[in-house]
Amino acid sequence: MRKVVLFTVALLFAAQFLSDSSSFISKAQSTLSEPSWAAPNVTFLYGWLLFEYFPTNQLNSTISHMEQHFQLSMYNCTPTLFVDSLLNFTVISTNSQQAEIQLTLGYIDLNITWGMSVTWNYTWSDHKWWSEGYSFDYLPIYVPPVQLSGSLLIPFGCYQAYKVVSVDNVTGRTVHDYYQKDTGVLLLRISYLIDQSGVDLIVFWLISTDVTFQETSSVNVDGQAFTILVQSNSNVLNMTIDKEQKKISFTVEGFTGTEGICNVTIPKELLNAAPNEWMVLVDNQPPTILIITWNSTHTFIYFTYTHSAHTVEITGTQVIPEFPSTLTALAIFMLTTLIATIFKNKKKTHFLNFSTFNLMHSFSHRLLNIQCE
Repeated sequence: MRKVVLFTVALLFAAQFLSDSSSFISKAQSTLSEPSWAAPNVTFLYGWLLFEYFPTNQLNSTISHMEQHFQLSMYNCTPTLFVDSLLNFTVISTNSQQAEIQLTLGYIDLNITWGMSVTWNYTWSDHKWWSEGYSFDYLPIYVPPVQLSGSLLIPFGCYQAYKVVSVDNVTGRTVHDYYQKDTGVLLLRISYLIDQSGVDLIVFWLISTDVTFQETSSVNVDGQAFTILVQSNSNVLNMTIDKEQKKISFTVEGFTGTEGICNVTIPKELLNAAPNEWMVLVDNQPPTILIITWNSTHTFIYFTYTHSAHTVEITGTQVIPEFPSTLTALAIFMLTTLIATIFKNKKKTHFLNFSTFNLMHSFSHRLLNIQCE
């Protein structure tokens, strides 16, 4: 039991580090159906659910059934996973100060059976939940990530979404639909049925949802094509490279106030630098978080920012080797012509002024060096 609580505390701290309360889902949308402008090929990372639960002295409520539907896109299709969960609150005892409640949560899905049971004490005076000396302002419930095709989906921060609440007239269940704000993708559907006596309030918060897109940009440098990948929850626009300044630039846009993330993959043969020599600026300022990793062929630059629209500049120290410029090519042509002329005249005079030849060779060599620097 203590391990469960400690695990829950650690996860809560991680969730609070990744997101703040201003990012929680709040806005409502009038339509109940997925908008026609929903975007394909997105990734929905799912992890945390927080239940903000404010019981009263007459507490006697049980959520008898909770059904979660959420979407995960793989390749060119978007299958929907159905997770049937049972969430039960059992009142063990109550008095004038607190209620002792047994919380049981479990589900069976994708051949995975998981469940947990924790005893909490809820104090009426300060509206706090207690378990083994730890207190919370809300009731924390960790829903494990789902295993799909061998890849474990993990929580990743928080994302703004539209929330639509409706009631199923046939079953009596309350339905919560969550749509990603910028794309309209239906991220999550939760339905639940409450057998209620007394006046209680349960608010569902989805705090570990993110939608990221992989943008592929092709840049052409001196006739060579290079691919730059950007994994981001922002719209990525206007990808350019400045060869002279050894710099890649692009624009990111997103819903104002939400957290933006970017993970940029850059081929080393296009642009490279030592790990501590990369310069990353968002509107001429260093990003909030910057993590640089690499392998033998690519550099991976991860950084965060706060939406709305920003200009991103990534500057390295080494750019693709330059091809000879026009002036350099002209110098080579002149040198070749000069040598040919000298050797032609040599047949007539049988004499070659090596001092003159060496002087011209030295001059042309210095000219080539100037152009290559």
